[in-house]
Amino acid sequence: MARNAHLVGSVGLENAETVFTTVADILGERCPRIPDGETGQRGYWIRWQQQSFDASDDFQVELTHVKIPGFKDAVERSFFRIKDGVDAAALDMGALGYGAEAVASYQIFAALQADGKIPQGARFQVSVPSPMALLSGFVIFEDRLRAEPAIEAALARDIGIMQADIPADRLSLQWDVCSRLSAPTAARRCHTMMPLMALCSASRGSAGW
Repeated sequence: MARNAHLVGSVGLENAETVFTTVADILGERCPRIPDGETGQRGYWIRWQQQSFDASDDFQVELTHVKIPGFKDAVERSFFRIKDGVDAAALDMGALGYGAEAVASYQIFAALQADGKIPQGARFQVSVPSPMALLSGFVIFEDRLRAEPAIEAALARDIGIMQADIPADRLSLQWDVCSRLSAPTAARRCHTMMPLMALCSASRGSAGW
């Protein structure tokens, strides 16, 4: 019995067009949601988001780890704190770039679909990290709760950008929450899911999930 395939998001190919055509050639209609592969600067999940924190006037680097237990790489990971004197309620990260990247990739997806190179029933899949993933990946523990509303708002802006430029019946959103849901405590898992519930409610009816 034939089964559908689901790609989590990242695909180790050169660019979005190569990902789209390769997935369509190999899986065809068995893959109803096709991601752009998170290629280029997005190739290492959320690490490209350091540029968002570097560009913020409200954060500064507190410490940097080159080696973190459980990771085999030697990637430099900076953790930020909210600058002294900054009102956490006024934090504004703008948009983080997920929306702009999605819109650019969708233009390629739509062109390939119009040319018959992607099945007509396929949706364009966008994978988005949870607010907690960005907080735990870039913000020191003491400032995470204070920074959380700003991160949640930034992700909401990105989703709004996607929804404004990508037809709802062509868009599928996936929350990258695997590592968060495997957290050792129920409280931590709940803290991951509550912001996602709010973001889902804000975008309900505007995309597939």
